[in-house]
Amino acid sequence: DGQPLTLAELLLNLKTKVQSLNIKEKLQNNLLKKVEKIEKKIAKQKNNKASKVAMNLEKQIMKKGEKGKISDADVNDINALLDELESKL
Repeated sequence: DGQPLTLAELLLNLKTKVQSLNIKEKLQNNLLKKVEKIEKKIAKQKNNKASKVAMNLEKQIMKKGEKGKISDADVNDINALLDELESKL
C-alpha cells in the first residue's frame, strides 16, 4: 500500500526474518534476544540506546555472514530492516 512501515511492523518483520533463518538454534535465539532488547528500549522511549543495540546487531550479523553462518542474502535482508528501523529512531 506504499505506506512506510511502523516501528512495530519493522520489529515484527525483523523477528520473523530471524526466525525463518536456516541457522543454528543458539545463534537464532541470540539474535532474537537482541531484537527483543531493541523492542524494550523503544518501549521505554530510549531511542538512542535502541539505535546502538541495532547497530551492534548489524555488526554481529555482518560478522556471522562473513564467517558463512548466515547467507549473504539473509544478511542483506536483515541489514535493510535494521537500517530502516534505525532511520525511524
